[in-house]
Amino acid sequence: MHINLIGDSQAVRLHKFILEGHSKFEVDEVVAKSGLTITELKSMVKRIRPVFKPNSVTLLLIATNDIKLRRSYSQITKDLVSLVRIIRKFIHKNSTLIITKLPFFPKYRHSPHILQLIDRVNKFIASLVNSHTRFLDWEFSLDLDAYFHQHYFRSRRPDQLHLNNQGFSLLLDLLDRVITVYNSSCISLGI
Repeated sequence: MHINLIGDSQAVRLHKFILEGHSKFEVDEVVAKSGLTITELKSMVKRIRPVFKPNSVTLLLIATNDIKLRRSYSQITKDLVSLVRIIRKFIHKNSTLIITKLPFFPKYRHSPHILQLIDRVNKFIASLVNSHTRFLDWEFSLDLDAYFHQHYFRSRRPDQLHLNNQGFSLLLDLLDRVITVYNSSCISLGI
């Protein structure tokens, strides 16, 4: 199954995970860079002007850095709407955009205001659903340390923000389910 990836370091690392043969998915297009905020990703998408195949699935993984920088809910949601509109301009009308909700990062388990912000942003992401936009829900809080790197890649600096291989396996399993359910509903509706 072919997908496109758009986003921040989570998308970069997911692409690497897939390239290493850990998934049945194949990646066609990648518009991603570590450290990007939603605003920076919008600029990147506009500049690159990606070309996505018809009937494709595009996975958006973004807002980790916006949360990390403690941007406001109103700024994050305003920028997300704008980003989704821009991405939809480059995606064929018969293609699907799947927005990944944010996990409850272990790094913020003792920061109730950040967890509340993540929860509000996730509810907003769910509100963006339409006939060609879906969301990927983690199904549970995913605050288990087992799904995240404890230390930043190749250093001893604490991480607890980036998914590890087990986290990416879970993400791809959930993505497969979202695509299967979406395709089934399209077939039953005759789309």
